[in-house]
Formats: sequence, structure tokens, C-alpha cells
Amino acid sequence: ATCTIPGLVVTPATCSGVTGCADASASAAACDCPDNEFKSNITDTCTACPSGQTKPPSPSRPLVSFAAETMWQGFLNTCEVDSSQAKVDPVPIIAGCGGGLLMLLLGFIAYKLIARYRQAVADSQAYGAWLETQVDNALANVNKLGFCVCFLPLSALKSAGRLPAHEELRNTGLLRMLDTYEQVIAFIEQHPTVFFSHQWLARTEPDPNDRHLNAMLRAAEALCDKEGVDSDHLYCWIDYACIPQANAVMKAQSIATIALYASVCRYFVAVCPTLQNEGDLFDVDTYQRRGWCRLEQWVTGPSLLA
Repeated sequence: ATCTIPGLVVTPATCSGVTGCADASASAAACDCPDNEFKSNITDTCTACPSGQTKPPSPSRPLVSFAAETMWQGFLNTCEVDSSQAKVDPVPIIAGCGGGLLMLLLGFIAYKLIARYRQAVADSQAYGAWLETQVDNALANVNKLGFCVCFLPLSALKSAGRLPAHEELRNTGLLRMLDTYEQVIAFIEQHPTVFFSHQWLARTEPDPNDRHLNAMLRAAEALCDKEGVDSDHLYCWIDYACIPQANAVMKAQSIATIALYASVCRYFVAVCPTLQNEGDLFDVDTYQRRGWCRLEQWVTGPSLLA
């Protein structure tokens, strides 16, 4: 390594006795690398510090240090991390934390949606299994009278002006109640009977505003005209009127016998006019999606739509 003294190139062991060496301190300072550069052991030249590092100002050195090459290198090869630029930028950290929280939130939402979907599937499967059992039981009981068969005269239905509940009709003696299968067969041979199948328009009552009732009455009149039946002699089967509503056990027994009720009647009418109730649409399509409505059709064959 050499140092340049203005006008001269000397070995840094000593500059004693060299002309122009009076400014020895300046010559010694000139032998050091500039700020932010260090002496490369590969090229033996001053090289810029790596990115993000700096070389602190070199300390003052005595001239005798030039006699020791290792000390000279030690002074020069001293790049350090720049503490002024080593500060952590809070924006990426905040962004990183925000992104992590967002991913956690999205993951939680996805977990809840999947859990709710799986529960809905399980509920649907459970309901489907229950409904299948109910239908199987009803079909198995198609020739078994689990509960008495009840018929309501069309004339009584007209006089009521609404769909009355089973208990009301029973207590007033308006229902014709048959206790055995043999009684049922004998009755239908002597009297025209019609099974009215319909979809309830509300959860707690079948026919708010009597719109299905009116459709039933129109259908009954059309049926009598077409078949030449005396309307005063026509008997009707309607779920709300002919199935017990107050006693849960009796209600279940009667529902289990629906297939028989539908199969023994001479006529079958599906009541499914297009209308709305509390914002819900009811029509032929919604009627056909009801399991009980399909069962009632299966056991009867061709039907009249009202």
C-alpha cells in the first residue's frame, strides 16, 4: 500500500528525510479511505461500504501506525450498520398486522358459514328422513284404519262460511265419523265423497281470508255439474276439519292414516290457486313441493286442480 504526498509516492513506514514531508499529519490522513469507504482486502483499494452501512470518521493515528500493515487495515475495514437508517418503518408493520387480522376475520367468517351450511344440511337430512318415515308409515297403513274417518257434508261447509276446526264440527254433530274400515267402504259405496288436498297458507291456520274455501266450493260445484252429483249429498274430507287439532296423539294417529283417507274417496281435488299470503307465493309449484300433497296424489291417481 502507498500514500500520496503532494508530488511524491512513499511507503508508509516513515517519511523522515523526504523532501516535502513536513506535512506528515496531512500525509497520514491522506492514507486513510474517505468516509463510507473501506480498504478491500481483495482489490487493495478503497471500496464503498455495503448498502445500509457506513464507516465512522477514522480516529487520528500516530505516524508510527504506518509501520504496521495490520493496524493500518484495522483502521480502514470498519463499516458498520447505519443506526440512523436502521429504524423500523411502522407502516409495513401496521399493514402487516391489519392484513393478519383481516385474514383471521375472513377465516372465522368462513368457518361460521361452513358450520351453518353443515348444520343446515344435517337438519335437511334429518327432516327428509323423518318425512320419509312418515310417508312409509302412511303407505303401510293404506288399508289400516289408525283413526276414524270423518266426512263433512258440503252443505255444512257452505253454511260455515269458513274452514272450521275438527273439534268445533265434532261438538256440533256435523261430522260423519266412521270407526272401522268396513264402515268406510259401505259409506263410500252409498255416498259420493271428495278429498280436498291443499297447502296451508299460514303456520297456525290453513286458510286466512277463506280463499282456499272459496276455491273448494267452486270446485265442488264444478265437480257436481260434471259428474251429475247432487251437491246436497256430497261429503268432503278436509284436513283441518277432519283431523283432530287439539289432541297431539289423536292428531298423529289421524295423520298416519291420510293415505287411506285419500285412497277411499271417490273424487280427489287439488286446491292450489295462485295467491300470496304475508308476502309468500302459493301456487301449483309450491303445492307440488309439499311431501304430504304428493303422497295424497300418489294414492289416488288423476285429480282435479282447483
